[in-house]
Amino acid sequence: MQGIIHKAVRDYVVSQFGESTWQRVLAASGMERVDLFDEMKSYPDDQTFGLVGACVEVTGEPLDQVLHDFGVYWVRVTAPRDYGAILEHTGYSVREVLGNLNQMHEHISLLYPALEPPQFDCTTVSDNVVDVHYVSPRTGLTPFAAGVIDGLIERFNEKCVLEQIASKTGGDDHDIFRLTWPSG
Repeated sequence: MQGIIHKAVRDYVVSQFGESTWQRVLAASGMERVDLFDEMKSYPDDQTFGLVGACVEVTGEPLDQVLHDFGVYWVRVTAPRDYGAILEHTGYSVREVLGNLNQMHEHISLLYPALEPPQFDCTTVSDNVVDVHYVSPRTGLTPFAAGVIDGLIERFNEKCVLEQIASKTGGDDHDIFRLTWPSG
């Protein structure tokens, strides 16, 4: 994964748990100081997962909760700070942004040639229901994707409900999230 992910994990931990917790996470992960990570460089996934695992170990929070909360943080803080111009042109609603995420990832891959982004494909079920098909080359990040979607719901202040209706870990070939807005 990209070094920018490591920086964002650091920022998330510091904002949620404090600098001393971050120092304990860093020590538990066995990594060197995060500022040595090049944001533009790609790092092995096991380093990133090790960092997240250390967050779970040190904070005592469940893995799915850490990943979900980090997804929300990504939308609240990291994306606007580091991809603000791209994000502004991605859409003005949850539906628009989700429908344009693949294209946004294509633009970001110009900055990060080694980027292996997930795919988000939207299917309109009805006027107020959209299914989001999430396909990732990595396993275990579904709670992060749910957090990103919840972060978008919060960002656009939309009144919709997110539920997961298919799960790769439950035997389906990919994850599917359903977004339902109030009728009328």
